[in-house]
Amino acid sequence: MTLILHGWASAYQGEFEKGIAEIQEGLEKALATGALLFEPYSLGLLADACIKNKHYDQAFEFLKQAQLRLDEEDCGRFYAAEIYRLLGEAYLRSNQNLDQAEHCLYNALEVAREQKAKSFELRICLSMCDLYELRPDAGECRSQLGQIYRTFSEGFDTFDLVRAKARLRDT
Repeated sequence: MTLILHGWASAYQGEFEKGIAEIQEGLEKALATGALLFEPYSLGLLADACIKNKHYDQAFEFLKQAQLRLDEEDCGRFYAAEIYRLLGEAYLRSNQNLDQAEHCLYNALEVAREQKAKSFELRICLSMCDLYELRPDAGECRSQLGQIYRTFSEGFDTFDLVRAKARLRDT
């Protein structure tokens, strides 16, 4: 896991090729031990790094693999909402299909609410606001963002809550 997380951080800080190679190496090592639980998570980190570095085709490939794993019985679904959000982000950022982006984000939101995963729900609402900036539904999105933001009682210096506060202040 250390190698995977280090690779993600490297890719996020601009060392894309090095970071992706580290994540893949870490994932191969984990899978060799039979550790399948974190495979969708690791594939999500690969996709996240690809989206950040505008390698959308690779992101779609990693997310497709992650989705296939989520459907298997021995897989933990704790990261499912984030996989669907990342898929929505890939569609949104690549400008390939905004309707598909919206569909993925709604799937993500449904999973996050089902799992009572408030941090994922907040992140999904932020992604939806990014999408709706391109559409006339921005007001509804900000309302949902405000509702989820108000459920938090701590952690206001975290990246997503800082972003949410700024987005709500700009309304």
